[in-house]
Amino acid sequence: MKKKIIIILAVIFYANLQSQTLDDKMGEISIKIAKDLRIKKDYVIAIYPFTSLKKKESNLSLHIFEELHTSLKAKEYNFKLMDRGTLDSYLAEHQLNSNRLIDKKTAKDFGKLIAADAYVTGKVYVFGSVINLTIKLTDTETGEIISFNSTKIPIDYDMSQFLEIKNWDDKKAKANVNKSQNPDCNSRNIGNHCFSNNSGIPTKVVIRSGGNYNSKKELVIPYETDGCFKDLKVGSYTFEVYRIDRINIVGSSNIISKGNFTIEKCSSKLQKITNKPIKTVSKGKIVKPDFSDKLFTIKIKNPNYYARKLTFFNKNNETESIIIGSRSNSEIQLPKGFYRFESVTTFTKYKAQESTFSLNSDKNIILTKDDFN
Repeated sequence: MKKKIIIILAVIFYANLQSQTLDDKMGEISIKIAKDLRIKKDYVIAIYPFTSLKKKESNLSLHIFEELHTSLKAKEYNFKLMDRGTLDSYLAEHQLNSNRLIDKKTAKDFGKLIAADAYVTGKVYVFGSVINLTIKLTDTETGEIISFNSTKIPIDYDMSQFLEIKNWDDKKAKANVNKSQNPDCNSRNIGNHCFSNNSGIPTKVVIRSGGNYNSKKELVIPYETDGCFKDLKVGSYTFEVYRIDRINIVGSSNIISKGNFTIEKCSSKLQKITNKPIKTVSKGKIVKPDFSDKLFTIKIKNPNYYARKLTFFNKNNETESIIIGSRSNSEIQLPKGFYRFESVTTFTKYKAQESTFSLNSDKNIILTKDDFN
């Protein structure tokens, strides 16, 4: 059976590269190439020199080329890798270099000239704080791309020295501002959204995608700390910020902030959390001067060492309020109906309690104790 020669243009498949070195990634690529060649028996593989855009990147492209060649050589089992010396002789004889092999027709014709049925080249360039790689595996006869992908590899300190990048730490910090650190953020269509807790209290942030209740994500953020939701899909989100410093808070009275935000591709935005409780707007008084319906009595006991202000809301969002002193009892009269009430400390305006009830007869309410006592 006639042996076939394959030249590799670029094969990179997705992996999480945050903790990987360039050499690690080339090892993964060679494994993937070897797997792709399982259906191609007795192939001979030739790897063309990789192309680069800048002079300083030429050494990097040579390094990547050598790493891929070495790694693939160790995986020969159903294919054979063309010797580098043989390939270099062909290139020198025909006065070809990596730049001329960018041309598809030249690459294809050269593959045929050296009896190759498929060929390989790669493109390397540095942008910002990452190395961009494109590698493709192409069939010489048909022009079919057997395997293709592109990837970005974060530049670590050692690589920055290899590339002779000056003031690397400063440039990396600048490149990371308002930018996702996931090198695959572009292809995955994702970004980050962070919250800076300036509320003075520990909080829990709950987000939902497009208001979808089932898409909930949560994050606890201590005060004077930043917390991030990473790798969120591009789109709109809603958020609610809950205070978690009071164990006796009920209902939604511990929500101190809510709103929405939008995720953009590869972005990383920071939003401040402040302690500004949501206010309920009243539409008037429950008990009007000409009110003729029967009123029921609500007796209220405050066991706390501080005064409380209670506000009752009916279904029309009309209100009645009463202030109860420290360790005191009081009462209020309201008509039959469904109610929500809020209990707020008079000296801090802290909403300490919230509850609902139906009023069909006289009622007793004992306010909850909390950790101010």
